[in-house]
Amino acid sequence: MYWVQALTQIRVINVVGTLFMISRGLNLSHIFLTAVVYSIVAVLSELPSSYLADKWSRKGLITISIVLAIFYWFMNLFAFGFWQFVVAISLFSISFSLMSGTDEALMYDTARELGEEKTSLKMLGRFFASGMFFKMFTPVLAVLIASKLTNFQYCILIGIDLVANLIALSLVDFMVEPKHIHKNEKISKGVFWDSVDLFKNSKTLLNLTLNRTLVFIAAFSVWRLSSDYFLKLGSPLFFIGFTSSVFQLISLVLNIKAHFWFKKWSNEVIINFLNIVAAFAFFMMVINEIYLGNWIVGLIIFLIMLTAESLRNPYFSDLINKESASYNRATTISGSNLVTELIKLPAFALMSWIIYFGYQYLFMASMMFTIFSITLFSLTKKSRLLVK
Repeated sequence: MYWVQALTQIRVINVVGTLFMISRGLNLSHIFLTAVVYSIVAVLSELPSSYLADKWSRKGLITISIVLAIFYWFMNLFAFGFWQFVVAISLFSISFSLMSGTDEALMYDTARELGEEKTSLKMLGRFFASGMFFKMFTPVLAVLIASKLTNFQYCILIGIDLVANLIALSLVDFMVEPKHIHKNEKISKGVFWDSVDLFKNSKTLLNLTLNRTLVFIAAFSVWRLSSDYFLKLGSPLFFIGFTSSVFQLISLVLNIKAHFWFKKWSNEVIINFLNIVAAFAFFMMVINEIYLGNWIVGLIIFLIMLTAESLRNPYFSDLINKESASYNRATTISGSNLVTELIKLPAFALMSWIIYFGYQYLFMASMMFTIFSITLFSLTKKSRLLVK
């Protein structure tokens, strides 16, 4: 699963993704609207896909997910204009829905079957780190290949992801799916409705989801337009790619040792601390945009913000997995993802409007989203409701 994660997460074109979409006829608002479309499709497909993973086969869902991703990358070779990208993004959203929840549930149940549940954070940290392995090199590779930002160069980057997903598809056959552990777990109403009840009864699970989502929206909104922003600020394209590679290297090291860095802190305290770091970084981006306009300072702040947001993932995953049971783990995780997508719908629509007024307002909005997460949905260990 580690290699499948690494290969499907390469996404070489991401570092110049905004520039690519602009070259194919989209504007900045269109780019945010494609994120809205992504969320709409995710809302419709998230829970059904992971329900199938719990009831049918997690390995089978992962296979279908990669096949759809292959179609997505193939469509990107030819897509032009907003509506063609809508179709491609819809396929990618379904692909992600099939994978999300399924992959983490498979990894967590593997650890449980091997008797390593107590060290699940270590395993989840390595899992998220594996998605960054190739990304240490691909952003720099991307800006070198696409140095002139021509259509042919963009197609080369897309071709790399297409080949990577084909290789990942061939590796799925070698995966061994762990058994779903039912014998010590009470299934009262069924896989789906037990997950719904868990959200109703666990304040922690809802807080986790809202806390995670608000900061993610803030970070994603800035990241999505970062290549356009830093080019306009005066940064050479190479340094945008280099910063992305540095971010992936730092994140890989931090995630792979996620169980080690904050030994004396609970997962909740770690997440709250990282959220504060992210909020401060957004504040500094506002200051830099209004008063300094320095691309070097901007890239450093951007790097800190991305690292803080990314490092939260294994701690969130460990908490959410411990809030769910084996028989409906994928469905519960996808329930969390469904709430995320529902919030992203109005949030990205709002961001598509805010960007008309300038980047400083986008940074301010991102800072406010993060402050809401800190003040309204702060995590405490007292509220945790573990499933036995």
